[in-house]
Amino acid sequence: MNSPVRLGLVGSGGYAQVHLSAIRTLQGSNQCRLVAVADPFADRLPETVQALRSEDVEIYPDLAPLLERDDIDAVFIATPIHLHTPQAIAALAAGKHVYLEKPPCATLGQWRHIVAAQEAANKVCVVGFQMQTSPALRFLKRQLVQGAVGKLQTVAASIRWCRMDPYYARAPWAARWMVDGQPVFDGPATNALAHVVHAAMFFAGESQDSWAEIARVRGNLKKARPIESYDTSYIEAETTSGVTVRLAFTHASAGTDAARLFCIGDAGKGQVSWDGKVTMAPRDGEQRTMAFDSLTPVSAVLDFLQAVRDPEHKPFTRVQDTLPYLQMVNGACQSSGGSSAFEQTECVAPNTPESYYQVPGLDAEFEAFRADADAVPSLVEASARPWLQPSELTPELSHGR
Repeated sequence: MNSPVRLGLVGSGGYAQVHLSAIRTLQGSNQCRLVAVADPFADRLPETVQALRSEDVEIYPDLAPLLERDDIDAVFIATPIHLHTPQAIAALAAGKHVYLEKPPCATLGQWRHIVAAQEAANKVCVVGFQMQTSPALRFLKRQLVQGAVGKLQTVAASIRWCRMDPYYARAPWAARWMVDGQPVFDGPATNALAHVVHAAMFFAGESQDSWAEIARVRGNLKKARPIESYDTSYIEAETTSGVTVRLAFTHASAGTDAARLFCIGDAGKGQVSWDGKVTMAPRDGEQRTMAFDSLTPVSAVLDFLQAVRDPEHKPFTRVQDTLPYLQMVNGACQSSGGSSAFEQTECVAPNTPESYYQVPGLDAEFEAFRADADAVPSLVEASARPWLQPSELTPELSHGR
C-alpha cells in the first residue's frame, strides 16, 4: 500500500473543520496523516487545539514554519478569501501540493499568479469546488455530452438564500470588497454560491471533462443591505459553442431555495440539485428522476490525494479549470461598475438576530426566472449592462472599490 500523504492544514475554524473531519476519516485507512496546522487564531477553538495536540499534530501561529517542514507533502488552505493567493503561492514555492478552498481567489490577476506558481513548481493545485464531486452532477454532464437534451442552448439557475445579520457578522471580511489592501469580493456568486457558477460553466463545456470558453459576459451586482460589496447578482455569458448561461442569486430575500441548475436543449431539459437528484425531461419522452449519493467532503480529499500520488490522474478541479468562473464573476463586476443599491429595500425584524433585507417584487421575479430561463429579473437591469469579451476584462477589481 502507498505511504500516507503527509498533510498540513492552514486554518482550523470554519470550513477547515470539514477538512479536518475528512482527513481524520482517511487517516483511519492510512491514506494520509495530518502533521501540522497553522492558524494565528487557533486558541479560539480550545477543544480543537486539545484534540490536535493529543494526536501529535504541531500547531503554528503562522504559515512559514509549517512550509519549512520536510515531512509535509501537501497543504490544505481553508482561510479567508484575501489570504488564498499569497498562501497558495508560498506553499507552491515551498514545493508543496495545494488544495485551495473555493473560491480560489478574487481576481483574474491573482488567478494568473497562482497558475504561474503552480506551473513553476510542477505541483498539484486543486480548488475545492465540492459540487464537482457529486455523482449527480457528473451523470448529468455525461447525459448532456451524449445529446440527451439535444443541442444544449441554455444553462440557468435562480437561487435565493436568505442571509440574516449573524451571517454578515461572521468575520471582518464578510461582504467586503477589500481587506488589508487585498481584494475579497465576498457575495453570493463569489462565495456561498460560487459552486453553482463553476458548475454552470462545467455543464456548458463541450466535452465530459471541460469547462466552457466564454465569448462574452455581462452582469449586474446590487445590494439591499447597506454593505460594501453586494448581496444580489445577475450574470449572463455566451460561450464560444453557442450556449447561454444565466445565473441570478440573492441573499436579500425571505426565502431559501434548493440549489438547482437547469440545462435546456432543443430536445429537452436536464436538472440537477445539490441534494443529488437529477431529472431528465426529454421533449418526446417520459420524465424521470434519479437520486445519487449526496456530496461528501471525503470524496474531494480522496481525489486530491490520488492526484498527489498519480501524475496521470486529473482531479475534479485544477486551478486552471477555474478561469471561466473568474471570468464570469470578474466580468459581472466590471460590466456593472461594482455594486449599486436597490432603490427600494425593506429591513425585516430589525435589531434582532433574525434581521434580513428584502426587495419588493424581487422574490416573484426570481421565482419567474426559476420557471423560465428567459424571464430575466428586471430589477437587476442586466440588459442595460455592456457585454465584455475576455480580452477586455481587467486583472484587478478596479470597479469594485
